[in-house]
Amino acid sequence: MATIAEIEAEVVKLPAKDRERLLRVISASLDGEAPKMPEPRDIPLEKINEWIARDEEAMRRINEVK
Repeated sequence: MATIAEIEAEVVKLPAKDRERLLRVISASLDGEAPKMPEPRDIPLEKINEWIARDEEAMRRINEVK
């Protein structure tokens, strides 16, 4: 059996989807000892890009004031 440190070292090498699956399996194995993980949100890339553009515009205006 691997140590926790060995497992952690290998887990970080996994793709994000596999790490998420592993997290769900571990969470489920706690059998009520931990709160249920929320489902991942499906946010369209266009929406994320809108948020980034608004944030960058706000930062530009802040920097103009300086």
